[in-house]
Amino acid sequence: MEWRENEIYSIIKREGRIKTVDIVAKANMCKVTTLKYLRILREKGLVDYELIGPTKVWFTNKENNIRTPVEVLKLLREIERLTGQKAVVILNPGGLLAMDGLHSIRG
Repeated sequence: MEWRENEIYSIIKREGRIKTVDIVAKANMCKVTTLKYLRILREKGLVDYELIGPTKVWFTNKENNIRTPVEVLKLLREIERLTGQKAVVILNPGGLLAMDGLHSIRG
């Protein structure tokens, strides 16, 4: 993760739920730059927002927290053990797209 992404993600994680304007102030970045990295973090599935009127309130997406490669390998081995099938997955920055031999997770 690029340092600006990491900075913004850390702010959101620390605050829990936070408005865009407050992220801009705490990150000490211009609004355009902050919005760019919020979009990137959202595309990666790390954060999301709730629209309250014209205001976006950001929060971490706990279901898609960053996993280490070792954790990913353990999950794949568990899938293989449970299904008896070789786990073949397709990943993108937004997360899991499909698993060969099983139903699509996201599409």
